[in-house]
Amino acid sequence: MNEAIRIAEAALQIADDSGDAALADEAIHRLATTLNAVRPPDAVELLLKLVARASSRGDRVMEARAYLSLGIARMLTRDDSGGAEAFRAALAIARDAQSLEIAAHASVNLGVNALRGGEFDTAHEALHDALRLYTTLRSNANRLIALYNLANLERERGGMEEAMRLYRETSALADQLGAEDIAVGAHAGAGLSALRLDDLPAAQAALDSAYQIFAGRTDWWFQGRELLESLAISGSSRWTCSPRPGWWPTAPRRSPSATPRCGPRCTASRPTSPCRISSRSPRATPR
Repeated sequence: MNEAIRIAEAALQIADDSGDAALADEAIHRLATTLNAVRPPDAVELLLKLVARASSRGDRVMEARAYLSLGIARMLTRDDSGGAEAFRAALAIARDAQSLEIAAHASVNLGVNALRGGEFDTAHEALHDALRLYTTLRSNANRLIALYNLANLERERGGMEEAMRLYRETSALADQLGAEDIAVGAHAGAGLSALRLDDLPAAQAALDSAYQIFAGRTDWWFQGRELLESLAISGSSRWTCSPRPGWWPTAPRRSPSATPRCGPRCTASRPTSPCRISSRSPRATPR
């Protein structure tokens, strides 16, 4: 990561020397998103400068991108209120600039932020908006992230039938895209929802579907494992057959400070790992 930061800093110096303000802003954004992974407070400071630069040049798209990355940086520093403010600004500016992709990214991150804070109605509205935009853009990888977070939201707020529907749609799309981590999590989420509805056959089928994907895994942590473990434990006294022995990898559990990576690359969540999307790529980053 130090090497990546060094390269980004060198690129910024070259861009500054060129006298091209737009090129320099791109370099600032690249450096800020690189810093986000290791020094988010420094990224916040840099992105605030970028917002001012882009605004002064009238570059609405760059301004929206800067606000989007600023929201992620603030969430990484546990400033969820500041993150939500930045995402709302990114969404408003992106809509004004007719940048659907940035608007979609801002919406899904706003939804994740609200889900993290237990603001379920706000999360529902934002995630549905993101899903609509990703569908319009035909961006299935990002549509998958929105679906997974919507399913998690419905399960958290007690809408088990809708959660099962969304988890099944999520698992089908994840299978299509080869996103195994999210497929496992979606099957497990559907199983947990089925248990809440006392639908034991559906829960058992979901567990079996998750296991079929999981069986070949050798890594000891992956996105969706927490849901799968929860399903296996929650239904342990009710299964018609016990989960297969030895189906968990034997490596030690990850430490609480570990930073997992999600699906394609999703970022879904506590409550079940919501995913958020960076403006640098269509992949999501865990919160």
